[in-house]
Amino acid sequence: MIPASILALALSWVEPPAVLLLRAVCREWLAVIGTDSFARRCIQNHSVLLEDNQIDETDECDHDTLHVKGSAQAHKSIQSLHSMHSIHSIPSIADSGYSPSFIQDNIDRVWFALPPNFQHAYLQVRMAHLQRICWSNTAFGINWIEPSFGCLSNLIFFSATKCNLSGSIPPELGNLVNLESCHLSGNALSGLIPPELGNLVNLQSLRLENNNLMGCIPVEIGLLTNLKLLCLSNNQLCGPIPESFGQLDQLEKLYLCSNKLSGAIPHDIGNMKQLQELDLSRNKLSGHIPAKAFGQLKSLLALFLHENNLYGPIPRQLGFLTDLEDLYLGRNRFAGSVPASLGQLERLKVLQIVGNQLTGELPLDLAQLDLFELYAKDNGFTVPAGFERNCKMYRLLKEDGYFAPGDGEEEDGF
Repeated sequence: MIPASILALALSWVEPPAVLLLRAVCREWLAVIGTDSFARRCIQNHSVLLEDNQIDETDECDHDTLHVKGSAQAHKSIQSLHSMHSIHSIPSIADSGYSPSFIQDNIDRVWFALPPNFQHAYLQVRMAHLQRICWSNTAFGINWIEPSFGCLSNLIFFSATKCNLSGSIPPELGNLVNLESCHLSGNALSGLIPPELGNLVNLQSLRLENNNLMGCIPVEIGLLTNLKLLCLSNNQLCGPIPESFGQLDQLEKLYLCSNKLSGAIPHDIGNMKQLQELDLSRNKLSGHIPAKAFGQLKSLLALFLHENNLYGPIPRQLGFLTDLEDLYLGRNRFAGSVPASLGQLERLKVLQIVGNQLTGELPLDLAQLDLFELYAKDNGFTVPAGFERNCKMYRLLKEDGYFAPGDGEEEDGF
């Protein structure tokens, strides 16, 4: 029997498209062809796959990034990488600067025609210096995320939004330790969020919204202390919000809405001093709003807690959030009176408290607010005289079925 090392040396000079023909020659050859070492050697020996002279001299694209957007042929352009540092946006074949035959041939040669070990070798050999992948609105023939992408250790930016991707997020993405942005929103990804993503210590932006992800949010996400944007909305995530999120002290935007999250809002959320937008709406969260924690979120511009199972009083500490512009608390089970401190929110434009169990009198302090929108119906509170002096507020309350006592027929004058 010919030693495997000799076969590997000889077969590595066979053109990769011809490798499939050799797979049926004998069992020994098949064993050699299936090894990663052979695949790497074969890819290295055959520059025919990606010759520099196949790139049009007029191509002025930035070789640090690959963008692919919405072309019918876009899935074929993935292989037009030669020795690029990144993958480039190719709106159409005509505008790409690449030889059309080159674009059309290579995807078939490298990705569809060759075994998985060749796909992995291709990424290692030809895309080792890749820094940016920017795909959007692209119907790829390969509609899953290859685990082999985990070998792209120089990758900084990875975006594949609305690309009809399915399957699970491979744990191997946790090897991309230089990654700063990972955007995989608007696909059909399913399964669990891999805890290995907690290894991406340089990550600043993680967007996985509008998929079919399920299970609990990994506590390891709390290790991403450089994170500024985290969006996991519109999935099937369940379980509690991890207390480890309290370590995300650089986070500016947190979106967890439209999932099946349950349990209480963690008190450690008060550590997110840089938080500007917080959306926990449309979940199954219960318990009280942690008053002290929310009072510390002084940078908050928008707070969305509507459509949960939260109860208890609305904390007066929300009135300390003087930069707040949008406050949505509706469709919960809040009881008691509306805190007068909300009248201190001079920048507030939208107040939504509809569908709670609020009682007492609406504080006159709110009459000084310059609201664009007010949603307050389906509660038990009353509106005292004095609100008629704020014409806009009066009209908003009237639209929700409230009126100022004693105003009488003068209401029509507003």
